[in-house]
Amino acid sequence: MHLLLIAFIGITTTQPGILDQTDEELTAPGYYIAEDICIDPFIYISNMSNDPKNIACQAFFVDTEQGEKWRIIMVGSNRLVVLQEDMEIPLEVSLPFEAWGATYSRGGRFVIVRGGTGDRSIDQALYFDVANNITRIIDPSPDEHQCRLLLSDTGRIIAYKSGCFFIYDEYLNYTGYVKYDDMNFRFTTSSYTDNIIVTENVIDRPREILAFDWDGNLLWECDTGDRTVVTQLAVSQDGSIVVVPFTEHGIMVIDGNTGSLFWEYFDGMQTSTVAISPDNSYMSIPIPTEIGELPNNFMVAGTSGDFNGNIQCQPSSRWHFLYPDFINDHRYVLFHTQDINNPQTIRRCLLAPNGALVWSSEPVNSGDLSFIPSANSFNNDYNLIGYPIALSSIEPRFVYQAEDGIHIVSIHSGEE
Repeated sequence: MHLLLIAFIGITTTQPGILDQTDEELTAPGYYIAEDICIDPFIYISNMSNDPKNIACQAFFVDTEQGEKWRIIMVGSNRLVVLQEDMEIPLEVSLPFEAWGATYSRGGRFVIVRGGTGDRSIDQALYFDVANNITRIIDPSPDEHQCRLLLSDTGRIIAYKSGCFFIYDEYLNYTGYVKYDDMNFRFTTSSYTDNIIVTENVIDRPREILAFDWDGNLLWECDTGDRTVVTQLAVSQDGSIVVVPFTEHGIMVIDGNTGSLFWEYFDGMQTSTVAISPDNSYMSIPIPTEIGELPNNFMVAGTSGDFNGNIQCQPSSRWHFLYPDFINDHRYVLFHTQDINNPQTIRRCLLAPNGALVWSSEPVNSGDLSFIPSANSFNNDYNLIGYPIALSSIEPRFVYQAEDGIHIVSIHSGEE
């Protein structure tokens, strides 16, 4: 175990205050937008009846025989539609019921469309294998329990509620449950595949971080000690790294295979969310410039705990409380931030490997967006909550939701 105490003195910032200077889309000098595609979801689907602007929508970058391609999966009232970069025509599935929302696998290969009622009781669900264009009706409420769902990128599903897992076999049939007394699951997420499910047990203090397999068996547990509230759980794609940030006590980095502590910050700093690169090499961590302040400065560091040569960038004093959404293998960071005077107003931003803030969207009030996505509202996977967003694993190419729809953007350096 390594205990890291880092003093944030004399931090070198890159382009300080640049977001304070404009309320328009920003592209830094030396960079240009090489691609900007805008997609209006309502061309393909209609809103769900439970909300006039409500659909389910999420974006992904997926590996194909022709390389990495963007994929957008949208669910409306009676139709599921898949748009993909190399598809000549959209893939469409008619739904046998009125949709309420959706649960996506982290890699965008599978989706479960939920039907339900006004109190969000799930009474039916459609499972869809995107790559093979296969659908199946499944039971989303085993033993009449209203559960949350997890869906792996290999197609496995599991349902959970409080301290109980409801198990499905490889054919998606419900087979029984595993009950853990004195447990109450809060944040719950998983690896891309069937390696681990990670959750926070909030029934006691010190609170515990727990890992399970997809049959509901407990693999390991790790106490959080005297730390304060957990703000998020981050799990690497292969499940080998688990990162737990706290409101006042830094972060813990845990071995996802054993539950032992790799290393930790424990210096009173506040952290919001953490992103891990697909190849497990890097982490993007929002930190304060001074202990006790809000996490309004970025640090990009190695997952091994090596902080030499890290990238640091304080984008703005007006735009604060940074949330890294993704970091890719080349250390590009896609993040969003809030206006200090109106937290409902957000910007999407891209940080380059050299610490330069190379792109920022126009500010937009979350209530003014063209649609409100319901994706994974029953799933606490931090990568899939809220608005459609994705970052290429290798390129400065990303997807985000603007006021007028879904944008696919590519940023290049040099002359246009």
